[in-house]
Amino acid sequence: MVDEATAQRRVLEFAEFVRIREGLIHFGETQLILHQDPEQALDTLFERYVERQYAQKKEYQETVMRNRLAQFLQQWKLNHFYRQNETIGDAEFKVTMPFVHFENETPVRAVKPLDLDKDETTEIYDHGGIWVNRLARLKERKRLPRETLFAVRMPESGNRQKAANKIIGELTALGVLTVPFADQQGLYQRVRQGLIIDN
Repeated sequence: MVDEATAQRRVLEFAEFVRIREGLIHFGETQLILHQDPEQALDTLFERYVERQYAQKKEYQETVMRNRLAQFLQQWKLNHFYRQNETIGDAEFKVTMPFVHFENETPVRAVKPLDLDKDETTEIYDHGGIWVNRLARLKERKRLPRETLFAVRMPESGNRQKAANKIIGELTALGVLTVPFADQQGLYQRVRQGLIIDN
């Protein structure tokens, strides 16, 4: 049992700890949570707010897409045409692409999944803009493979779709091909096109 003076001191210490102040950490209003297993509830909150598990899930989508694309290539018996996680560029500027096809050790085709189905238009512009910038630098240095294909996951509608279409337009202006990630037949045709395949 805690005596009343100790309990009062702890309440004051907690109030001081969570009071609003300038800094990197901001606290909302304190709230009560009822849970059958307090340790599990604490672990869940720790994962969310300290380990930032919610932030990792957004970035994880492209990894899922990349793994799925690797499965497609294997299923289509095209995986041996593509090297995985290859660096394209020169000594001053390099980009790693998940799937690259070489001819005489020259990268001639690169394939990458791109997730533009983000919650906010700003996230779409930021994420897509990174790739537009990277590819523009490769093109400027004459290091962009002659066929670069992005398999794109798009938002369904509204301003997010408009933002994603703007990114698609910028990629297209660089000579980059895009295909919806969900269009397996279109994706198959694009990754297969131009390969010398023994039947």
